[in-house]
Amino acid sequence: MMSRKYESAIRDFTSSLKKPNAHSARAWTLAYRGDCYRELQQPADAIDDFSQALKLYPDFTYALEERGFAYEETRQFDLALADYQHALRLDPNLGLVWYYEGLHYERTRDFEAARHAFREAIRAFPKYLAAYIEAGYASSHLKDRDGAIASFDAAIQINPQSAAAFGARGRFYRDEKEYDRALADLTTAIQLAPKQKGYSYSRGAHLSR
Repeated sequence: MMSRKYESAIRDFTSSLKKPNAHSARAWTLAYRGDCYRELQQPADAIDDFSQALKLYPDFTYALEERGFAYEETRQFDLALADYQHALRLDPNLGLVWYYEGLHYERTRDFEAARHAFREAIRAFPKYLAAYIEAGYASSHLKDRDGAIASFDAAIQINPQSAAAFGARGRFYRDEKEYDRALADLTTAIQLAPKQKGYSYSRGAHLSR
């Protein structure tokens, strides 16, 4: 059903693009059609539409952001990063873009840059749970124990029902050989998300020590 919705929207946007429109209206129509292609898992078509929109307005932040996400989907990570950086120069308050930039740096194991990006995502959206968790991971790779715990604690404070937050902190404590704390957190994660086998595995690895 959802695919039909997006296919219908694409037809409408395509029809609109055949009519004379102001550049701004045309750019937004292309961007919206690109979003529909992304929803239909057609990232190449989405990239083409976002690129056409950017030819009309090179500093079109929305199109830069969305094209970056589409580049991620086609594993063109360097092109995605270039779009993220361009968008952030135009608007430094794009929390989701900061988050994806952080994930890029995590992939390349530049954990200092990753942590900076995740903290910028948090600055833009102070209750960005996933950004706190990723900032904690980055801090753990940087051997910053206090920074990692502070990030995981903040994530749990934002959502005390987050299995991901308890699981992340529990694995961190396990790696730090603080096994009692690890066991408590991983047990809580299992209780919150009993179908997530990874938490059970992590706890089992702890108990086997």
